[in-house]
Amino acid sequence: MEEVLVRILLADPGVRASVGDRVTPVTRPQGVTLPAIVVQTISGRRGYAMSGPDGLITSRVQLDAWGRRYADAKTAARGAIRALSGLSGEIAGVAFGGVFVDGEDDSLDAGSNSQSGQPERYYRTRVDFIIWHHGA
Repeated sequence: MEEVLVRILLADPGVRASVGDRVTPVTRPQGVTLPAIVVQTISGRRGYAMSGPDGLITSRVQLDAWGRRYADAKTAARGAIRALSGLSGEIAGVAFGGVFVDGEDDSLDAGSNSQSGQPERYYRTRVDFIIWHHGA
């Protein structure tokens, strides 16, 4: 399912306009140009009936939109929300029953630049989605 989400985001014109092809699962590669988006599953629950597994999976997926400027992180996050929120139907073998925004927050990550020794600021907008799906 996560790979399909990455494909959906990469195919969306709004997301591509803000981050290009910089949408990755689980981690942001070191040195990647910003803005960028990282997608990862935080938790998942498989559905069961009295007869056994029913195939329904409810996943919490976290999307982190990163930028050197706050506006860049927000623009990337808003593009991803437009691309995913309310999504339903079968895409690449995954049957999406619904994709819902469950929360959104902002943070600032200040690290040091190893070349200049000066602090670097990275803005992050985190968006949590609840996704009901069958398959992958």
